[in-house]
Amino acid sequence: MRSKRIKLAIVAIILVLCITGILFYSEYGTKNFGDELITNTDKFEEVVDSISVWEMNGGVDNKNIFIVNKDDELYNEVRSILNNWEAKRTLFKSMDVSNSYYKIVFTNNDDTTNPINILISKDGMVNINSREYELVKGDLVELLNIANYE
Repeated sequence: MRSKRIKLAIVAIILVLCITGILFYSEYGTKNFGDELITNTDKFEEVVDSISVWEMNGGVDNKNIFIVNKDDELYNEVRSILNNWEAKRTLFKSMDVSNSYYKIVFTNNDDTTNPINILISKDGMVNINSREYELVKGDLVELLNIANYE
């Protein structure tokens, strides 16, 4: 009787550890930047009508680097760059917003009051919906080169 309880407890512990491992991996594994941003990249053009990049300094919009609308030639190039980026959620690193950083704003013309704001630093730290990520594939310089800005 006692050995059955011990076996049942061991099986329960193993099951809990497996479920925790799966949840941890899905949350902290490497993800495509576009997928993390808008859960389905096939709907990117439906959801995002314009993309703008701002240089930030001390939390204030300092300089607008560029704005591309869906009709602009650069829209697909910016979309392609962002869809090639990969990010990984971080546990112990955080973005330092006291220094200069950049803000990427995705706007939908149907809902202009609720744009998607993403903060990104030159060292590859990204803040999406108050969650910290680190770019593991891609670089902010790619995006800034579109506007010939560095």
